[in-house]
Amino acid sequence: MSAAPGGVQRRAPWQWTEVLLILVVAFLFGGAANAGVAQLVHQADASLSKQDRASVEAMAGQLVFYGVAISVTLLVLAGRRNLDVRELGWRRPPLRWVLGAVPLTLFGLALAGALGGVAQALLPHAQNSQCVTVQQQYGHSILLALPVVCLAAPIVEETVFRGVLYRWLRGAMPVGGAMVLSGAIFALAHAVTLLFLPLLGLGVLLAWIYERSGSIWPGALVHALFNLAGIIDILTASKC
Repeated sequence: MSAAPGGVQRRAPWQWTEVLLILVVAFLFGGAANAGVAQLVHQADASLSKQDRASVEAMAGQLVFYGVAISVTLLVLAGRRNLDVRELGWRRPPLRWVLGAVPLTLFGLALAGALGGVAQALLPHAQNSQCVTVQQQYGHSILLALPVVCLAAPIVEETVFRGVLYRWLRGAMPVGGAMVLSGAIFALAHAVTLLFLPLLGLGVLLAWIYERSGSIWPGALVHALFNLAGIIDILTASKC
């Protein structure tokens, strides 16, 4: 596969050591900040109901997690190598990719659904622990979940997994292999066995969008719409 006009055109100007540093440090520091902020909010929101407290704490902690992750990414790459953020895919995409976000999202949902069926057949006794966790955190507070799942997560994850990780991998191996491997790492990062295949499929699709458009923003929009459908499904379901 070759890049389309306007797509990703050259090898990433960073090394595997920096990619690994970003993934490890962002996860460790972001996780610690998430827990710390959630605890601070817990102490400050005693007047709320138990479920409202859980929702506010989850939103605050997760927003801080993603804030730390994007800060680490920018410090490591933009700081150490004095890079223009456009090297991370933060550039305006062609309009056709923005207009194509809805059909691409529908394709992604169908692909994830099909792969989810395969995963369930292979692991009939596995539980979707992500669904359980999200319901415990947010109850039915969809509005509190939206800043995390439809804004912070798509922007940060597309920057890290496509703009940084996939961009480096495509310079080290064939493009198809880079899409699959980056998609697999993206799926593993969510740490839910039953969701590995669906998220692998989504990750490959998002890498393809990035490859062809040369920008993280079309993938971030697809990612946001995909997450929107998922969070509505989870938080309106009576049980997982």
